[in-house]
Amino acid sequence: MSTNPDDQKTELTDMVKAVGAVLGVALALFTIVNSSIAQPITSLVVALIAAVLVSAWLVFSRWFSITQVITAWLALAVVVLAGFVIWPRTMTVEGVIYDTVGNPVRDEQVILFDRSGRRYETKTEAEGYYQFIDVPSGKYRVQVRTSQVEGETEGILVRVVQQKLTVPEITLTASPTSVAAVTPNTPTATPIPPTNTFTPEPPTGTFTSTLASTLPPMLTDTLSPTDTVTPTPTSTNSPTPLPTNTPTPLAPPTATSTTTSIATSVRVDARMNIYGADKLIPPDPAGGGGGKLPAEISFPAQPGQKLIISSVEGTVSGYSDGCGYNGADGGPFCTGKTHIKDYGGISGIVHGDKTMFLVGVFLDDTGPTDPAPKTLGYTEETDDLEEVVSPLLNQVFFIGDGQTPSKTVQRFEIPPDATRLCLGFAETNDFGYSGNPGLPGYYDDNGGGLTVSLEIRR
Repeated sequence: MSTNPDDQKTELTDMVKAVGAVLGVALALFTIVNSSIAQPITSLVVALIAAVLVSAWLVFSRWFSITQVITAWLALAVVVLAGFVIWPRTMTVEGVIYDTVGNPVRDEQVILFDRSGRRYETKTEAEGYYQFIDVPSGKYRVQVRTSQVEGETEGILVRVVQQKLTVPEITLTASPTSVAAVTPNTPTATPIPPTNTFTPEPPTGTFTSTLASTLPPMLTDTLSPTDTVTPTPTSTNSPTPLPTNTPTPLAPPTATSTTTSIATSVRVDARMNIYGADKLIPPDPAGGGGGKLPAEISFPAQPGQKLIISSVEGTVSGYSDGCGYNGADGGPFCTGKTHIKDYGGISGIVHGDKTMFLVGVFLDDTGPTDPAPKTLGYTEETDDLEEVVSPLLNQVFFIGDGQTPSKTVQRFEIPPDATRLCLGFAETNDFGYSGNPGLPGYYDDNGGGLTVSLEIRR
């Protein structure tokens, strides 16, 4: 190090310039990226990579010495550590409120309690969406009526939390279409015999009538003021027997018609990701956007239940700007083939002739876990051939329009432990046929939707 004051001043100036160059690039890039994606950690990583490249270029070009660049990096480290300390530790909590058959609930009050017990309130929008901004990071609780969900975040690693909540007290469209007729036995009544009788004693004495002066003439001929009336008892009065109910045991109810547990219509958007079943955020392992969570219908677990598709209306597309639209049975567009890998405990699905067909998956209360069930494979000749279809829990299956080629309504047998049905689509980049089978993704560019009317019968 030089002892010349001018040299020392020049060296100090270069040191400040090096620090400014490295810090300026890192902070500017961090600000730009984070304002776009709202992910501080990802933005920081991008900024640090850029700072490394800039530092290498500065040293290689001999703008600054290695010592000066190292000093700049020490300054950058101090700034990053300070950022972790002073960064606003808040988050955004958002999500969708559903009723018991999977429909979004609008104008419903949503309450959030943060870690200090502070209360926040808002109402859901038309699609059931709600959002709380600037909630302190940490434990929180979202509540709608008596339903609630809890969560926890710390630091700046998570900025946006999505919480799905189903409210069991709300049912918008589910209604039974037939009722079991029950004929109970009719209770019979047994009379109680009288316990006593009484006989009035005849009174004695003279009764003087005071009514004679007010009666019509025709009656006064037979009744005079001095008539003596001696009543003579003619019968013994006995009280009327009172009935008492002695019901006989009721026979077991006899159902005379099929019982429908659920009958409803749901909207299935083309962006609904079947692999988002039982998740808070639609998964996107392949990129291209995770779309939306699938439509969900809840019902009690019972053996012998069947899913019936009453009708399906609408069209969908796997790429709204470039592929054609097809109905629920799918179509030949966008490669015309589907090959999706299993993900998150939910099976994949293969179709050799179609894309963008309506699929479903049955779940129990615990949700899917690895290993996933066997992947089902279909062709145009076999996808709707069977009148009775028996999928497993967590196994994605072809639904289409729910009819065979001869227009016979199919019956999808529900696993005995299932309590939920999710409806959506299986999507990935080129539907998995641009190369190897693909993981779920590329939902955000889909278009259209289906209106599905269905019944769950015993």
